[in-house]
Amino acid sequence: SFAYYLAFLTRVGVPMSDYFIDRYLKTLPLTVAATFAAFFVAGVYRGVWRFVSIDDAFRIIRANLFGTLLSAGLIWVVFGMERHTGWVLFIYLLLLVFLMIASRFSFRLMDRMARPIHSGPDLPVFIYGAGVAGGLAMRECQQNQNINYHPLGFIDDDPLKKGRNIHGLNVLGGFDELENLMEHYAVKGVLITSTSI
Repeated sequence: SFAYYLAFLTRVGVPMSDYFIDRYLKTLPLTVAATFAAFFVAGVYRGVWRFVSIDDAFRIIRANLFGTLLSAGLIWVVFGMERHTGWVLFIYLLLLVFLMIASRFSFRLMDRMARPIHSGPDLPVFIYGAGVAGGLAMRECQQNQNINYHPLGFIDDDPLKKGRNIHGLNVLGGFDELENLMEHYAVKGVLITSTSI
C-alpha cells in the first residue's frame, strides 16, 4: 500500500488532487490483492527471511513483475486504463522490488548485529580450500553460535588464488607455506574443506 501510494505521489506530484486520491483508493484493493496472489504463487512467503539469498531476490523480482501485470489487467477490466496508470504501476514495481529486497536483507543485517557473543574463546583457524565449500565453512563459523572458530584466512594450492580476497578473507598461500603461516598467525588449527585431501 505504501509503495503504491508513493508511486502515485511520484507520478502526479504533491499534493495529490481529490481525483487521484479517489483513484488510488479505488484501485488499491485490486493492486494489493493481485500482488499478494502473485507472491503466493511465486513462493515468496516460503522463504526464511534470515537466510535470504540472491535466488530470493530474483524470486521477489519475478513475483512483483507478475503482480504488477496482474494489477494492470484487473484495473483495466474494472476501471479502464488511463494515461497515468501505466507509469504509476511501473513506478510501483520499482519501489516494491526495492522495498522488499531492502526489508529482507535488513533482517539478515539485524541478525548479524544482534548475534550474542560466543560463550567460550574463539579459536583462530585457517580454512584449507578457497572454493565453494571453504566459503560455506567460513559463513558457518561466522553465523553458528555453537562454533567457536575464528577464520583468519584461506589456504589453497591454486597459485592464481593467492592474494585474492574471498568473502572478506585473504588467500594466504598454499600447503608449502602452511607451517610458516601457522607460526606467523598463531592459529590453533586448520579446517579442511578441500575434497581432494
